Order: sequence, then structure tokens, then C-alpha cells
Amino acid sequence: SQITVRINSAPIYGDFDVLPVDGGFASVTNFSLSAFLCVDDDLPLSYVFLYIDSRGNSISLAEKSKFFSLSTLLPSGNETADDVLNLQSIVIDALNAETSEEGSVRVSIFVAPTAQEVTDIIFKNLEEYRSLRYYSEYVAQIGQAGSLIADSTSPFLDALDSTMETLANYSAVLLQGVTNGLSKIDYALKI
Repeated sequence: SQITVRINSAPIYGDFDVLPVDGGFASVTNFSLSAFLCVDDDLPLSYVFLYIDSRGNSISLAEKSKFFSLSTLLPSGNETADDVLNLQSIVIDALNAETSEEGSVRVSIFVAPTAQEVTDIIFKNLEEYRSLRYYSEYVAQIGQAGSLIADSTSPFLDALDSTMETLANYSAVLLQGVTNGLSKIDYALKI
């Protein structure tokens, strides 16, 4: 008589990707962590995504999931190591065999500019357009400022909101562009 014993092997890991590749800002940038092309006979696979804190502890970013990708905010990386945050992805099969892959990404601390800094940057750029008499591009820049505001985070919104009010008083030529920018601010604040 024969007994066959089947040994459960761990999943074969594919790729661990972190986007954006260039990194971003802590608690501001939405990062995507993905464990692509992992293979195992014992389905379904589950995934866990973690980061390694400054003490070397593994901290889970979410509960174990059937999804191979996670969209999340991350804490800042290690300041003494160029803001690099070490990450880990664990793939687990239906019989609890697991394999992992490590990666890293640069996550800097976000420092919102002051209203004056934002105003100075916008006015400098707008003055260049105005001096060249490219009024349509000048007005388009105001619209882009509004888009920037709509896509920004709350501290940045406050600074740019103040700047947009200043721009409204700046020139009658800009009134239409400023109106568009302010409507984008209003829309962003309602979301």
C-alpha cells in the first residue's frame, strides 16, 4: 500500500508594482500597490500589503483581500534614507501557503505653500503671458490655476482660494478666467 502526501507549495510571485514610481507626499498622494501575475493551483489567492515602520515593524495597510491591488495613502518615508518607505506584498493561497515580495517608494512630508508663495508664483507666470500680449493663454492660465485648486488637498485649497480672490481684483481682462477658476474651487469644496 502507498500513501501519497501532497505538499502545498507557496504561490509563485509575479510582479510587485508601486505607482507613482517617482513617489509622492505622505497623506496626500494616492499610491497604487499591485501584486501582478501571481500563480498557484490552490485558488483563490489573497493579498496583504504592508509598510515597514522606522522600528522595523510590518504595518498592514488594509485587511487581507481577494484584490491584487490596493489604492492608499502612505505615511512618510525614512528621512535619513531620502524619504524611502519600504513596502511588502504577501500573496496567500487557499491553503495558507504564502510568498512575499518587497519594494520601496519615496514618500516625502507635504508642506503646503503659504498663500503669499502661491500668489507670487501665479502672478510671476501671468505677468509673463500678459507682457507678451497672449491674452487667450493668459486667461487659460487662470483656468489652469482653478484646475490645480480642484485637484489639490485642503491646506493647498485654502492658500489658493485666497490667491484666486486676489486675482479677481487684479484685472478686468481676467474676470472670465477667474470666474471659471472659482467655480472649480466651489465644485472641489462640495466634493
